Amino acid sequence: MRTRAYELGVYVCCYGLFTLAVGAAAIYDVNNAGGHALSLTLKNPGSGVQQMARLQQAQNAIAAKYGFSRLAAMPGDGSSGLGNVNGDIGYYAIITVGTPPVEYEVILDTGSSNLWLADTQCNSSCSLNSTYSTSKSSTFQNLTTPVNYGYASGTVYGSLVQDTVSMGGFTMKGLKFGAASYEVSSGSSVIVPPQVNGLMGLAWQPLASDGTTPFWLTLVSSGQWDSPVMSLQLSRFRNDTNATEVEPGGTFTMGYVDTNLYNGDIEYHALTMSPSWWVLDITGINVQGKPISPPVGNYSQAIIDSGTSLLYGPQSSIDQIYAQIPGSTSWSGASGFYQYPCNTTVNVSLSFGGANWPIDPSDFMFLQEGNVCVGAIASIADSTPDSFPSWIIGDTFLKNVYTVFRYEPPSVGFAALSQQALAMNGINGPAPSPTALPSGAIPRMCQGVGLVVSGLISFTLSLALLL
Repeated sequence: MRTRAYELGVYVCCYGLFTLAVGAAAIYDVNNAGGHALSLTLKNPGSGVQQMARLQQAQNAIAAKYGFSRLAAMPGDGSSGLGNVNGDIGYYAIITVGTPPVEYEVILDTGSSNLWLADTQCNSSCSLNSTYSTSKSSTFQNLTTPVNYGYASGTVYGSLVQDTVSMGGFTMKGLKFGAASYEVSSGSSVIVPPQVNGLMGLAWQPLASDGTTPFWLTLVSSGQWDSPVMSLQLSRFRNDTNATEVEPGGTFTMGYVDTNLYNGDIEYHALTMSPSWWVLDITGINVQGKPISPPVGNYSQAIIDSGTSLLYGPQSSIDQIYAQIPGSTSWSGASGFYQYPCNTTVNVSLSFGGANWPIDPSDFMFLQEGNVCVGAIASIADSTPDSFPSWIIGDTFLKNVYTVFRYEPPSVGFAALSQQALAMNGINGPAPSPTALPSGAIPRMCQGVGLVVSGLISFTLSLALLL
């Protein structure tokens, strides 16, 4: 459900000269210079020489495809790389932590509120990389408070710490977060994919089990954003047979919306619960062009959750969905899932009180076993009303819309993806630079080389998809 990034930025640390990060597959409106953008993506392309060659090839290919000759610049220092792992299983960002700053990869999760990283003690018990070395940061403070973060796939345990954290050109000094020392998974599940270092929650403060304030909330409440919004546009690689482990993932922005990535107006809906999760009411469901009985009351409440790969709902509604799909039956591989003939094109759309937002048939298909496909919409046990929202709207849906999370008034908005955004699906190419590093940052690829030059110059070039 959740993910790591391979740094695509070309760090020429061996020569101690400069850091060159070349970005591809994203365009940003230079008029949005007051906001800060994060371009989701990343691949592990090999040596520095190979990276340079691939980046040049990617630049030429994209320019030829879209017919432009001049590259648009990304705004200011607000860019950072993110990625799509294992065919849309998860999407991650890169943050920097400590003094000097060091890069770490974290899942972006709008369904939780804690930030945590695996520390150097988190070894055999953890499924992820243990890279946060507290002893190497001069601004680290151990608050000596035990913490634990529970998820459907398990629990991580550790201590509350405090350090400087940066993301997308924004920095918070003395941010409190968790340093994980071990994890306990549920069965064969893993809490995050083994390629990442941790997780960043983007929901509201009441969900923070350690009592901390989420990174995004500290930024917006302190007036660091020009506009009180953050937005997501996620790429699709599930239907790309040539996709590698890590591919371009889309775009995440803080402080503004990227008008290049959506068409028309943003349809905002007020949260239907006091801010904790980002919760909306589902008001309509269409399957194969026919409406099914919409959920009512508390059974209509849905968490908008970027940290969940699929889409889950109450048993009664999920049964109705598959009843409209000829040949569908319960799948024996896992409880709550359904199978259907792969030669059936399934069309499902959701409404939250306005437009019907369709789910692409390729996103509806989660697995294929011969001529039998498994749907990406599954059931969870009907929750007790008033205790927990009955729906979890994950990336199966979010890949199909431009999604905006608004601080004031608390709401979630959806808009139709632009052709430029859709063109990012299935582009097997190098990623944008992992991050706009704060002054003095040490890229993880360079640690241990011992050739850090004072006055390091960092250049970031971004390829724009101009239509």
